[in-house]
Amino acid sequence: MIVWRFGSGDPHLARQMASKTLIIGLILIGLGMLILAVPQLVVIPLAVLFFIIGFFCLTSAWRLFWAGRGGSADPQQKDQYEDASFREIP
Repeated sequence: MIVWRFGSGDPHLARQMASKTLIIGLILIGLGMLILAVPQLVVIPLAVLFFIIGFFCLTSAWRLFWAGRGGSADPQQKDQYEDASFREIP
């Protein structure tokens, strides 16, 4: 059996965490009841939300792949560019 022991020197912190946990729990129970009562009302906005998040992830991955490519893969083209950090100013 697991015994939960919470010890905090600040009772305000514990009350604040308990209230936030209570609100989250009530929202989740309400969402579950709403899904049981009217499934199409909840499923369509959730599907739209998942599509938006999915497209955001695809866009981010695409940008990261392009950023990770760096320069060209041809080593002969590297010599054509000058690194400005090593150039002396006359």
